[in-house]
Amino acid sequence: VDCGFAGITQSACQAKSCCWSQSSVSGTPWCFYKSNLVPVAPTVVPVATSCNVAVSARKDCGSTSSTQNSCLASGCCWSPVNNNPTNAPWCFVKA
Repeated sequence: VDCGFAGITQSACQAKSCCWSQSSVSGTPWCFYKSNLVPVAPTVVPVATSCNVAVSARKDCGSTSSTQNSCLASGCCWSPVNNNPTNAPWCFVKA
């Protein structure tokens, strides 16, 4: 499987950890992946960015000693809950 692009040099090919072999056969890549090292597209994991989470769905992101500043510095959401009989966390994971 082709590992380079038209005009790639041997050193650039090998810098990508690919194999290099010049060929006189038209359409045969000179720079190619080792047969067992064909790259697989990485799995993209969506990043949670919203603090719009129902109180009942909040997952704790802090501790009992968390402050608003320490919570936000950890990349979590902060929203105090008044009348909190279910002890919903004030510092919680983004959705």
